[in-house]
Amino acid sequence: MKTTIIDDDLVIQHLSAAAAIEAVEAALTAQVNGTLTAPARLRATLDDGDLVFTVGAFNEGYGLRVCDTVPTASDDQITVLWSRDGHLRCIVVGPELGRRSTGALGAAAIDRLVKVDAQPFIGVLSAGQQAYTQLWAISTLRHITAV
Repeated sequence: MKTTIIDDDLVIQHLSAAAAIEAVEAALTAQVNGTLTAPARLRATLDDGDLVFTVGAFNEGYGLRVCDTVPTASDDQITVLWSRDGHLRCIVVGPELGRRSTGALGAAAIDRLVKVDAQPFIGVLSAGQQAYTQLWAISTLRHITAV
């Protein structure tokens, strides 16, 4: 089985907000049903920061994401996924998948917590990449007229 390598350009080109939200909602449903294992993040302390590991498992496979808190100009991270039979399926390099999954999680929360007929504007307390991916995902579920 061949391992697929995905970078930020491929994530941006091929991951739709709808697909990201669907994946997050499937994970939330799996958590409620007891078929998702998602322990607390693990941290490995380095001299000037930490490596932070997020790990999890579900019916189809398991994986991890590693990012760092070392003060650098880069926010690169790596996500690695294995199938249940132990084959390395995919490696995602770069921060974009994490940003977009966080945006999708925010959209799923808003969809459940805010009335459908609520005012079509939103406030975002940020101006960086996370702010963009929050709006990217939310705008697929709600018509936003002002930010």
